Amino acid sequence: MFISVCGDEFPTICGECDPNSCNDEAPPPSPPSPTPPTPTTGGETLPGFTTTWTSDPNTIQGGACEYATPSATAQGDSWLSPFVKSGNYCGVTLDLFEGGAACGRCYLVSYDGSPATDPGRPGEQIVQIVETGTAGGYTNLFDCFIDAKERITGSPSGIFPITYSQVDCPNPASPAAIILDGNNAWYVKVLLAGGPSGIVSATLRIGESTFPLSRVAGATFSASTNNAQGPASFDIVYDNGDTATIDGCFGGAWPVDTSSVCD
Repeated sequence: MFISVCGDEFPTICGECDPNSCNDEAPPPSPPSPTPPTPTTGGETLPGFTTTWTSDPNTIQGGACEYATPSATAQGDSWLSPFVKSGNYCGVTLDLFEGGAACGRCYLVSYDGSPATDPGRPGEQIVQIVETGTAGGYTNLFDCFIDAKERITGSPSGIFPITYSQVDCPNPASPAAIILDGNNAWYVKVLLAGGPSGIVSATLRIGESTFPLSRVAGATFSASTNNAQGPASFDIVYDNGDTATIDGCFGGAWPVDTSSVCD
């Protein structure tokens, strides 16, 4: 996200422009000033803002959660349903991204018709988090794919005050483990995707050995695997308290090729 702020007015969406530049036209009356970061818990409704991230569906390939990188999707992309494939996805500012813990979370984002920089209409949409960015001093900001932005606000552009609350992802994709650094019996990097929410922790089991996974960035995790070989499985703990196990992976072989998928 490239966003600059003109004094105390709304931030200006700049794309690739000079982030110090500002629009000459004064925007309509501003919503309340951005609030400090507030921890988000399920069911709590908080104030924030929404902007438009992109209208190009390929932009997500560079997203911080790594859900749609070419190496992740080379052998499947079931975890991109239903939210990414329907355009209901957003990035969030660093206060909400929580170092990648927000990847895969879903939020109900609502707009009530309050004054904004552009004309709009009230609406709401459940969106999934796939990216992060900064916003010139703003926090609690959802930078959304254009389809989601229009469903929430009725506008493809502009900055809108919204409220948001974390919810379980409805009809989530089944959990999946995608190997991003393969053919190595001593180390693995894996993308964990799907399921009802963001991931708190995960463990890789290979044969009789167990390896706690450490977050690399976004929704990717790694472990040193000490030349382990044998059947692999993954145990996942989500931030809503749910757990999942992905087992019977890779035909009982380990290590496996980059882009191998177990779901």
